[in-house]
Amino acid sequence: MLGSTLDRGDVVAVAVAVVLLAPTIVVAAHPGLRVGTGDSMDGTMTSPVVAHCTPPDDVQVGDIVSVDVRGKTVMHRVESANGDKLQTKGDGRDSSDAWTSMSDVHCEVRGWWSLNPSAYV
Repeated sequence: MLGSTLDRGDVVAVAVAVVLLAPTIVVAAHPGLRVGTGDSMDGTMTSPVVAHCTPPDDVQVGDIVSVDVRGKTVMHRVESANGDKLQTKGDGRDSSDAWTSMSDVHCEVRGWWSLNPSAYV
């Protein structure tokens, strides 16, 4: 109602909404940030992560990239490279991804921060 005061439950609900939405808004507004989910990089990244990315200027074997593989965008490590082709693999996976083109690479991952508190314990 107009003119009524907020009770404690309302304040908590607003605080929770702000805490959950603020990171999403910051990531969406910053072109150099990407969100990664899933377990394919277990052992290196604890999902979900926010990754800082730069243009793919000099991708090398060992770099982590954001790349389209068979219609799906993943953050995986470059395992092999041959001219304009590269093959990636998630650190938490046994098998490599299909070969793809450098033109499918969105960015090089330069750093990341886990949004999962267990990553820091």
